[in-house]
Amino acid sequence: MTGIAFGPSYQPASTKGKPSKLHKRKHQIGSLLFDMKQKQMELQERRSRGLLTKSQTQAKYGW
Repeated sequence: MTGIAFGPSYQPASTKGKPSKLHKRKHQIGSLLFDMKQKQMELQERRSRGLLTKSQTQAKYGW
């Protein structure tokens, strides 16, 4: 977008940002996608810690 129609300082509203309270309350798919992306790294870290603990237990008891 060049900004010719609205002027050089025109900033379009981004719809890909944080969902509004209404979107969260209505469980809209965009809101759920935003939440999923927020929690994805946390879940991966939790899984890796679980695998590490499992391998430590196997090493400790020789399974």
